[in-house]
Amino acid sequence: SYTKPYIESIMVIPAQKEPIFFDKLTAASTKSSWIDSYAYSIEDKYDKTISSPWTVIFPTSHAFTIIEKEYYLFHMAHRLIDYRHIDEEVGIVVFSINRDLLDELCNEGKSASDPSGINFITNENDIVMSFPENQYVGTELSRDEEDRNGGYEEFVENTDLFGGGEVMV
Repeated sequence: SYTKPYIESIMVIPAQKEPIFFDKLTAASTKSSWIDSYAYSIEDKYDKTISSPWTVIFPTSHAFTIIEKEYYLFHMAHRLIDYRHIDEEVGIVVFSINRDLLDELCNEGKSASDPSGINFITNENDIVMSFPENQYVGTELSRDEEDRNGGYEEFVENTDLFGGGEVMV
């Protein structure tokens, strides 16, 4: 296979904003399997990414369901640069990556019921990007900067993964 196992889609959005796709699940090059259900439009992705010198990560969300299997994707986007004309907008590239990659890296094969603990990932806005149970992906956590861990502890306690017992973050 020429594809990486967790990359579900690659999208190039040129400056004209007419996207070009490769969607692994549908093998389509004219339409993405997830774009219509995602919170960020093509224009939003383009505008946020083209103005950033860094890779932009868009939050994980439910993308689609195929044969009763749910797919959650997060998206990494970066602007394309023509180094001969660095001031010109060329476009952006977006990699749509299966959330299972984050979970595998974060939890190293642990199950959600592992009593020794869990790991999960949030983005800079405290939105859950990866969690052992899909239903919690996309949850927005407390933004209390003085007690940020308190919001994380409350979130984990409310999942009942540890039988409602005390948790420490």
